[in-house]
Amino acid sequence: PAEVVNCRCAESPVPVTLHMEDDIEYQDPYQPARIQTDDMSVWDRSSAMEATKRPVEYDKDSPNYGDHVLKEISKAQGFDGKPRVVSKEQMDALVKEKGVVEMYRGLSGERADAYAKQFIYGDFFCGRGAHGSGTYAAGVGVAAKGDPKSAWTLASTYAERDGTVLRMALRPGARVIDERSLAAKMHAALDELGERAASMPRDEYLRARSLIEDPGRFAAASGYDAIVVGSMGPESMDTVTTWVVLNRTALTVQKEVLKP
Repeated sequence: PAEVVNCRCAESPVPVTLHMEDDIEYQDPYQPARIQTDDMSVWDRSSAMEATKRPVEYDKDSPNYGDHVLKEISKAQGFDGKPRVVSKEQMDALVKEKGVVEMYRGLSGERADAYAKQFIYGDFFCGRGAHGSGTYAAGVGVAAKGDPKSAWTLASTYAERDGTVLRMALRPGARVIDERSLAAKMHAALDELGERAASMPRDEYLRARSLIEDPGRFAAASGYDAIVVGSMGPESMDTVTTWVVLNRTALTVQKEVLKP
């Protein structure tokens, strides 16, 4: 809401260091996708395909909440590894480098700090969203152009007054695809699956479709590190872009979380 953007959310972020059991800085944990192809038939006998047999869990308090199919894809691709972790000073220097995309992720609720700690150091959670499953963030454009302060402001509205904001950076050279190009590839993959449908059991066909119809699942299975969706927020913040990150190892995360 505009009234939120114009109040304390627009103030400078307040860094807060979470107390971690293992305060480790990773040098370069980047794991490129092990499978880079639009041919979804390679996933027909995968653990991800097997996971499509399980129903989606919508209860946020359930240990099975999230996209369990994307989680299997992430494991297979090596996307579930830890990110690189740096200090605020190191991040300040990093985001000035050519091709680095600065982004912010807002987390809300009383467990916001726990979610932030998990994202940096723990098990990789695969969420769901309107533009496909993955980790949503507000950031500057694909060419690292835009206003990081606007991205921070927008992420703060998602974090709300008592939440937490993660400051992150996507590595230069990350394998990124825009939403429109991804949609074209998804359409082609569905056509190819349709050609194979006659030789597949109906249930298997529908489950194979579910790997393709979700943009996050399809992009991760195709080997992309992130999806860039487009502008978000009010017109005054049109330099802010929606990102759906799929490969956690392609990120650098500031260890000091931010408070709105």
